[in-house]
Amino acid sequence: MAMYWSGGDYGIIKLTPGQKAGAGKLNLEGLEMKIEPQKEWNQIYVDAWRIFRDYFYVDNLHGVDWLAMKERYSALLPYVSHRADLDYILNEIMAESNTGHSYVDWGDFENVKRINNGLLGAELTADETSGRYRITKIYKGENWNSERRSPLTEQGVDVKEGDYLISIDGKEVTTAANPYIHLENKAGKTIEIKVSAKPSSADVRTSVLKPVSSELELMYFNWVNERRAMVDKLSGGRIGYIHVPNTSTSGNRELFHGM
Repeated sequence: MAMYWSGGDYGIIKLTPGQKAGAGKLNLEGLEMKIEPQKEWNQIYVDAWRIFRDYFYVDNLHGVDWLAMKERYSALLPYVSHRADLDYILNEIMAESNTGHSYVDWGDFENVKRINNGLLGAELTADETSGRYRITKIYKGENWNSERRSPLTEQGVDVKEGDYLISIDGKEVTTAANPYIHLENKAGKTIEIKVSAKPSSADVRTSVLKPVSSELELMYFNWVNERRAMVDKLSGGRIGYIHVPNTSTSGNRELFHGM
């Protein structure tokens, strides 16, 4: 007899010719399992150790005493309290083989639902005297490029460096709380902000914009431009500056962008 899996279905069949998918299909409706994580993790540890040994490209595992490695790292198993802990141990034992391009993939555990906090593409600095946050730096962007869109520099947005952030979507922003709490789950959504040159509600200016989910590309773009300007100034325009972050697609794109 043999058990097979086909298209999400399981079945048990005899080892005879002419068998087809669907034969001996098992009815798994209502099937429930009670799992003891500690016992499951211990088994996964042994299976991973064995699979790595059996499929390694040379029998001697680079001269490593693989059985000794199993015993050494098994001492950590009683302290595993999450599947991520087990993955850490597996990474450590695999590393003992000193093999490049040898990986441990993560296991089955639920990831926390990610909420994209909105970001303004700017640096906020607490002014303890006034109890407000000041917009001390606005990252320049390439607003035609979705990855480098800088919300505070878009058309129709009236915000300047040095302004005080007064409110976001009608909620007053003060140093009594983290200002980003007012941007929770606001990435890509239209919001209204009010700013002023003064740390009060006097002479406020209102703008409507869409926060971004990441400022990393904006930070990189500004970092490159600032160093390009510095090199140009120090060399009197005689030296050019091009930053290539890597030798892959994005690196080649930046090379042509800089030229």
